[in-house]
Amino acid sequence: RIALFATFILQVFCYGISWTKLFGSRHANNPAIFASTASAGDEETKCPKCTLLRHGAMSLKRTLVKAFKSRSEVRFFLIFRGSSQPAIVALTAGVLSYLNEQIQISTRDLGISSLIVLFCAIPGNKLSLSLMERMNPLSCLKVCMIAWTALPPAFIFLVHKPGHEMRLFLIAIIWGLLIGWKEPADKTVLCNLIPRGIEAEMMGLYIFSSQILMWLPPLIFTVMNEYNVSIKFGIASFAGYFLLSFLSLLCMGSFDDLVVGTKAHEKDEITDMIFSHRRSRSLNDLGALTNVDVGEGGNGDIEIRSNRQRLGTSSTLRSLDLDNTSSISL
Repeated sequence: RIALFATFILQVFCYGISWTKLFGSRHANNPAIFASTASAGDEETKCPKCTLLRHGAMSLKRTLVKAFKSRSEVRFFLIFRGSSQPAIVALTAGVLSYLNEQIQISTRDLGISSLIVLFCAIPGNKLSLSLMERMNPLSCLKVCMIAWTALPPAFIFLVHKPGHEMRLFLIAIIWGLLIGWKEPADKTVLCNLIPRGIEAEMMGLYIFSSQILMWLPPLIFTVMNEYNVSIKFGIASFAGYFLLSFLSLLCMGSFDDLVVGTKAHEKDEITDMIFSHRRSRSLNDLGALTNVDVGEGGNGDIEIRSNRQRLGTSSTLRSLDLDNTSSISL
């Protein structure tokens, strides 16, 4: 009860500071998001919430189709997340059961182990950042998942009878380092997978993939335990989920290919948005939505301007590098 109360007070304090001091103010819903789903005379424009829901559903559908049909790296990354995150959570519960039933560890030593894991996540975060300076984030994440795959068997091998408290503390140090290592590399790869304009949809898929299979590893572990399978084999079985995560990362290809695919996806999104734009809508809204400067050209055409030179027409838009594009007449 004391721990729950302390956690509640700490969360109220941290969330209060975040909401009141750290989160900046934001503008109202950008009217440009309605441009591709309703014309100027549509009745739906009188109901922004209806139009917002409609646009959100259409945008999510388009993102799903693009992610699962055209971008294999996104598909495999979601498989990675869907297999690794539930396994980490379930491994914690399985280890606690093992320590209580087989090792009969004291509550004090168990609390010390938990604190070691939490504190070692901090240097693990620094380790991850240091490794990502020497290798790309995807390679860093692959090495991390190899270490996660080796962790459950190593734990069973090192901690198998009472009196192995010091070995448990050593495993706790490695565990904490791996937690701190994984999260920054994971989020960095995710950020490089998300093109501008569909951040909400991609983050939603990321969270969905993290939670959808959260029930599976604990269920398999419980079934194995109920059928009198040794709990050691149950804990070692978690290595299979981490191995699947590693293989999914291998199927994503190289980090450079991942970045190229994200840029291509981003150009397709902006191009589709521009060609579906209704002339009755404000060009400033379109520019705000696509993060580029959009305005009227000298002959009444729509132009996209950046900071360099004029490069082409609408027929060549899909082949252009929008990061280096100055003005495109549609």
